[in-house]
Amino acid sequence: MKKIAFLLIALLAFPLSALALEKNVASQKWGIFCFDDTDNSAKTGDAAQITGSVWIDGVENVIDDTNPTETAHGQYVFDITQAESNGDHIAMDAVSSTGDIA
Repeated sequence: MKKIAFLLIALLAFPLSALALEKNVASQKWGIFCFDDTDNSAKTGDAAQITGSVWIDGVENVIDDTNPTETAHGQYVFDITQAESNGDHIAMDAVSSTGDIA
């Protein structure tokens, strides 16, 4: 019973909007995780080699935030503009020019 109560409290503490992009809203973030696929370790210090794309209703656009900001332990964050979240179907993709980085 304690586990269920904790889960319910955790779900109520975070609005669903915190889990996804909101349509046509400025100042949102998109987080990614990068790792070295030769040994599965988190890749740090790679922000300058990472670029992202966003597909808005089937049309590809380069994300205005040229490179993400590294937060910690292989985690990086792109800043998403209002225009980049203005679509009914949004898909995002990031790639590193560093070899063996996924």
